[in-house]
Amino acid sequence: MCLCSVAISPSLLFGQSLIEQGNKEFINKNYSLALDYYRKHLRSNPKDFEVWSLLGASYYHVGQVRRSLKALRKANPHTKNQSQNMYYQGIGYDALGQPNRARRYLVFAANFKDPFGALAMIELAGMEYDERNFKRTRYWAKRYLKQFPDGSYQSAMKDLLAKVKQGQYIPLSYTQRRQYQVSQFTNHRLSLYDKPHFWIFQAGADYATGTRSNPAIQDQMPVVETGAGFEETAINLLAGFGLGPIQREDTAITLGYIYVQDWFTNSERIAVYFEDLSDFNYFPYRPDLQERHHKLFGEVVTAIAPKWDLGLYGHIQVTRSGSSLYPAPERPEIRQAIDVSQESSVIPWMAWRISNKHQLKFYLTLNKTIDLEQDANSKQTYSFFSSKDPFVSFGLGYNGLYLSKTLTFYSELYQYRLLTNNYWDEYERFGLYVSAKYRLTPEWHFLLKGSYYQDDYIYDQIKSGSCEFGEGASISVEGVTCPRTDQGLWLQAGITLRPSPHDAWSAYAGLKNHTNEQLKVYDEQRYEVYFQYTLAFPSVERGSQYLNYYEGSLNRREAF
Repeated sequence: MCLCSVAISPSLLFGQSLIEQGNKEFINKNYSLALDYYRKHLRSNPKDFEVWSLLGASYYHVGQVRRSLKALRKANPHTKNQSQNMYYQGIGYDALGQPNRARRYLVFAANFKDPFGALAMIELAGMEYDERNFKRTRYWAKRYLKQFPDGSYQSAMKDLLAKVKQGQYIPLSYTQRRQYQVSQFTNHRLSLYDKPHFWIFQAGADYATGTRSNPAIQDQMPVVETGAGFEETAINLLAGFGLGPIQREDTAITLGYIYVQDWFTNSERIAVYFEDLSDFNYFPYRPDLQERHHKLFGEVVTAIAPKWDLGLYGHIQVTRSGSSLYPAPERPEIRQAIDVSQESSVIPWMAWRISNKHQLKFYLTLNKTIDLEQDANSKQTYSFFSSKDPFVSFGLGYNGLYLSKTLTFYSELYQYRLLTNNYWDEYERFGLYVSAKYRLTPEWHFLLKGSYYQDDYIYDQIKSGSCEFGEGASISVEGVTCPRTDQGLWLQAGITLRPSPHDAWSAYAGLKNHTNEQLKVYDEQRYEVYFQYTLAFPSVERGSQYLNYYEGSLNRREAF
């Protein structure tokens, strides 16, 4: 049974010609044409609240959910077709990612013994089933079977009850939630083609300042200057595209590509260029200060039990620096592109959905990076074949929804060991990461997150005379071994304006403080502000899902 075949109440199928033509196009699924007819009618009949409801339903089917809800709210409570209005408001809020609010409207609609009451029950059963809340799934399925014994979904609900009894989860194709997800790819103006896919574009600007150690010369001898100030700016671009999820019963497959470009400079270069804007040889964003990342990724997720999922994520990334296409001083070594590194990563994981609001996830991190410029910096986070000390890196994360799902809290304990070609740089990191995202309104979102970690280096540092650094430190020809333990604290706050589910304007401020009590040469403080615009389809959340697969970090590219 097609949902659109009952989307218009019989009492509205007759009337003025514009309404009749709009109804005809709606039933034929020509929703854009239906919108034109309804709008023309409402220009001369602005208080026809039944048509306002139809206008809202049409907006929903072309993917303009916010406009849909605005029209539906205008019609309610004046419309006589309350079940239709409440049903469309319910599925509208569900499309916006507000399932709790959607339930309230759908439960109201389910109290009517008409086609929209039946559809509301089908939708509620499907929503609970998607969240593996099998008790509530059974309730709505059985209520539908009892209240609509001759309903078109009798066999579907019986089949759903059998799946629930077996603890089996296979996405339902007949719910409006599922049909909306599919219809977006056909009807939405931002869709690239008619199969499940997603894409994202981001543009941002970054400014950072702080202190760190730099090499220097003192009394004609090389030394390390600690606490040296630095500042830098960057222009950041990102574009990504993905296919999926490609659903095969209880298994979903996603494939995609992400391109990232960071273009660095500083205020001194910008000031020099502004002295003569026509001299592109001193354009502040030089080719050799540009860094580009090309990433191919994929993920397979399968349901192995009613509340358990098993997944495997992997990516290959190539990083290049420089370009021959942009203005620069006439030096050949600057106008060229260089391969910097190659990275491969595999992350097997298992998730346990404690409830529809709480989830635990355990994963392994198998990452390997080959530095093509300095092989000593190549590294990996696992070693299976070491006879003395095999190891693997891992993490355990918790995700919870609170305050009627307006607050998303995430915390993670993680541990990894870094094996490098330069054994002095090998260390084990233990850390805690937390984040809280709060949706004050559908448009305004807030973010707080932080991470604390400790790096215990495997091999002690060798120093002359004393492990202390700086004034008063003794120096002798005899070397001493100095254990190295670093600590780090990262904090970040952000605010986002979401004009629609597809775009976001974000601002972030962050602090990174990396310290070593004795070996001050490793101290670094970094303060950063970042501004970013995101455009994505089918939503910002879906488009940015694979930008930051690693938690336990404060990646500024996150969109929320």
